[in-house]
Amino acid sequence: MKQKRFINYCGFLICFVLIFTLTANDIQADDSKTLIIYYSRTGNTKAVCESLAKELNAEIVEVKDLNDRMSKLGIIGGMLKTILGMQTKISPEKIDMTDYTNVILSAPIWAAKVPPAMRTAIYMNGFKDKKVIMLVTCDSFYAEKYQKKTSELVEESGGEVLAFYQIYAMEEKGKEKIERGKGKMVEDTVKLAPEIKKMLTSE
Repeated sequence: MKQKRFINYCGFLICFVLIFTLTANDIQADDSKTLIIYYSRTGNTKAVCESLAKELNAEIVEVKDLNDRMSKLGIIGGMLKTILGMQTKISPEKIDMTDYTNVILSAPIWAAKVPPAMRTAIYMNGFKDKKVIMLVTCDSFYAEKYQKKTSELVEESGGEVLAFYQIYAMEEKGKEKIERGKGKMVEDTVKLAPEIKKMLTSE
């Protein structure tokens, strides 16, 4: 009888340890929070980031350019600032990333660079000890040499870019390029989400 009780006790103890370990791992995983910081002019990048936030259970912050970028003059001004590597007035200027282990930075690509609003957000916020992933929306393939230059902006702010992903806003149809639409871009993002999640949770 005593031996049977001892065996039952050992079995209970093993189950308790296993449950405790699994629970501790879940808690640790929950502590690895992700923040998506994005800039979007037309709404394409916004749609992409909102869908990704749902897939990753991430929180999200939109960076707004306080200068008009919808008018023709505003677009020209934004493009010139992009080419010259200039900054702009944004809101919010400072983003509290204290509670986040992972940060995803997302923006469209203008003239092979991130637009002034995202450049400013990167410059004004530090990314030390953060796992950073870049997710850009672009009309065509964003070459590795340009990816490297964009990644350097994050490195200058203390961070390290683990990976660089791109979602295409345009596609070729015959001899023309046409807009793919937000729906297809969101579909691509949802398909990409498991890979991004794996990247962020890996040691």
